[in-house]
Amino acid sequence: MLSIILLCLKVIGILLLIILGVALFLILSVLFVPVRYRLAGCFEETKKAEALVSWGGIVFRARAAYEYEKDLRYTVRIFGVTILTSEEKITILQRILGWKERREEKRRRKIYEKYQRNLSKFSEEEWDNDAWANLPEGYEPKEWSSWEDHMDEYRTGYPWDTVDGESQEDFPEEKESVKERVQGLLENWKEKRQEKREQKEWEKAIESEKTVEEPQEKWYNNLEEKMEDLSDKYERLERFYYENQSQYAVRKMFGLIKKTICYILPTSWRGRLRYGFSDPALTGQSYGLLCATGVALSPRCRIEAEFEEAVLEGRIKVRGRIRVFFFVRMAVLIFFDRRLKAVYRKGKDVLGGI
Repeated sequence: MLSIILLCLKVIGILLLIILGVALFLILSVLFVPVRYRLAGCFEETKKAEALVSWGGIVFRARAAYEYEKDLRYTVRIFGVTILTSEEKITILQRILGWKERREEKRRRKIYEKYQRNLSKFSEEEWDNDAWANLPEGYEPKEWSSWEDHMDEYRTGYPWDTVDGESQEDFPEEKESVKERVQGLLENWKEKRQEKREQKEWEKAIESEKTVEEPQEKWYNNLEEKMEDLSDKYERLERFYYENQSQYAVRKMFGLIKKTICYILPTSWRGRLRYGFSDPALTGQSYGLLCATGVALSPRCRIEAEFEEAVLEGRIKVRGRIRVFFFVRMAVLIFFDRRLKAVYRKGKDVLGGI
C-alpha cells in the first residue's frame, strides 16, 4: 500500500515538474526571444514598400506589402498556418468563425436527403397529393431527378427554416411570444428614455429660473472666487514642479523615455534616400531629427535632404528587434524607486485638489 502511495506521489511530482518546466520555458521565451521587424522601400520607377514582423521564427510571422496605385497585401501566419490574408481564400480564422453556418448547412443537407429517401420509395405513377403531403408547405416538387439536379435549389436555400432538424413553423406560439417580449422591452426602454429627457428638461428650466432670479453682483462675486481659487491651485502646482524631488522625477522619466526610443529604433540601416517636402522648414526639421537619432549619420545609409523641391527617390532597408524583458526592466526600475513613489503620492494630493 505504501509503495502505491509513493508511486502516485512520484508521478504527481514528475507531472508538476514538467508543467513547471513548460511554464518557465514559455515565460523565458516571451521575455528574451526578440520580436524582429524589417522594413524595405523602393522609390524609383515603381514605388513600393514592405514590412515584416516575426517572433520565434515560424511561431508568428506577419507580412504587409504596398505598391503605388495598387491594393494592400497582407498575410498573418502562426506555425506556418495562414490566419489572416488579403487573398481570396478561406483561412483558419474564417473556418472557426463560420462553424455555425456549416452546422446549419449540414442540418439542411440531412433534411433534404431524408425527403429524397422517402420519395424514392414511390414510383413515378404513384406520385399523388398524398405522397407529397409530408413535405414542408411551399415546396413544389419537380419531375423525379437525381441529387445533382436539386443542387440549385439547395444552394439558393430551402423554402423552410429548420431549428435542430425541425420546422420553425411547429412553434408559432413561442416565436410570437419572443417577438412580444422584445417589443415590450423596446417600449419600456423608450418610455424610460422619454422620462429621463423630460426630467432633464425640467431641471434645466429650474436652473435657468434660478440664474435669472440671482442678482448680477452675486454672479461676479462667484466668478472672482473661482479665479482666485484657480490662481492658488496654479501656484501650488508650480511650487510642486520646481521642488528637488519633482525635478529628479522629470529627469528620470525623460531619461527612461530616451532609452526606450533608442532601443526601439532599428539597429541596421542600409541604402540611399533622397527626399524633400514642399515646405523647406519641414524638410529641415525632419533631417535634424534623423541626424539627432543617428539615422542620417550611419555609414551604410546615405540620406540627402532636398530643400528646393518635393521628391522621394532611392532604396532603403532597415532591421530591428524588441525584447519584452527591456520593458519589464524599465517597469521594475520605476516601481522600486522610492523617490519616484514619493513624488507620485505628493503629486496625487496636489492634483487631486485641481
